[in-house]
Amino acid sequence: MNLKISLSPFGNAPNRDGSAPSDFVEVVHKAEAAKLDTIWLPERYSGSLEQSRPLTLAVAGALGSESINFATGSLIAPYYEPEVVRDSIGHAKIYMGERLRLALGAGWDKSQFSRYSANFENRYSRLERTFSDLRSQHDGAPRSLMRTISKSGEAWRDCGNLGLGVYCGAFGRSMNSLKKDVLRYRGALLNSPYTRQRGWVACMTHFYLDHSDEHAVSVYQARISPYILRHAKRSQGEDIQDVDSLVNSGTRRMVDEMGLIGSRETIMKRIAQYAEAGIDELVILTDYDDDVDHRRDQIEALGKVSALV
Repeated sequence: MNLKISLSPFGNAPNRDGSAPSDFVEVVHKAEAAKLDTIWLPERYSGSLEQSRPLTLAVAGALGSESINFATGSLIAPYYEPEVVRDSIGHAKIYMGERLRLALGAGWDKSQFSRYSANFENRYSRLERTFSDLRSQHDGAPRSLMRTISKSGEAWRDCGNLGLGVYCGAFGRSMNSLKKDVLRYRGALLNSPYTRQRGWVACMTHFYLDHSDEHAVSVYQARISPYILRHAKRSQGEDIQDVDSLVNSGTRRMVDEMGLIGSRETIMKRIAQYAEAGIDELVILTDYDDDVDHRRDQIEALGKVSALV
C-alpha cells in the first residue's frame, strides 16, 4: 500500500491548564520519531486559543523539528480577507518551505464569523477567491493545496475540476459513500486542465490499538464518552437517561466500519479498505481526553502501524 499515515494531535480533550507548549513540543518529537508524514493542525475556538492559529503552530513545530510536515486542517479562510490569508501563508513558508501543507475550509459556526466581523453568508465565494489568489503563487500540487469537504456531493467534483486536493472526515460516513466521492473527484480531475495530476485525498479517522478488538473498543468508548456526552448535553439538555446507549450509538459506525480501532490485524485490514477506496492519506485522531501518557503510547503504536503500510 502506498498510503501515508499522519496525525492530528488536537482531538476531544478538555482544555489543559498551561501545558499547551510542552504538550505540543512532545507531540512533534514523538510524531517525527514515529516517522509519521504530517501533523495536521485545526483552526478551532472552544473556549481556548490553543487551537486557534494553525499557521503559528506549524511554524513553531517546523522550527523544533527536522523533517515532518505540518498542515492546516483546516484554516477557515473566509474569516479573513484573501490578501491576509495569502500573506500569512507566504510568511509561514519563509520558515517552513515545502513542509507546509494547506487545507482551507469555509467554516460553519456563525458565531465565529461575528467574532471577526466577517460575512457568514458569502463564505463560499470568499473561499473561492482565496483559492484563486493562492493558485497564482502556488506550485499546484493537490497534496499541498486542499479543500476541506464535510459532506458528499458536488464539492468533490469541484475540487477535481480545480486541481485541488481533498481533506475530509470519516465521521458519519460509510466506506461505500467515501469510495463513490473519491471516484467522483478523480473522474473530474481526469477531465480537467489538471489531468496530469493524480490528485490527493486525505481522510481523518479515529485510532485505538490494543491487544484485542474487544478491549480496544471498550477503552476507546470509555475515553471518548465524555466528549459525546458534552455535545449531547448541548443539543439535548442536561437530562440524558441512558448514557451507555448514547455512547454506543455515537461510536458504532466508527467501530464497525470507519475507525482504526482494534488489534493490529484488524487495523491493517481497515487501512487496506481505505487504500482500496482511493484514500492517499489517513489523518489519525488519538487524543480523546487529557491523559498524556495514553496519547504518548498511542502515537508510538501508530508509528509501528505506519511502518507496516
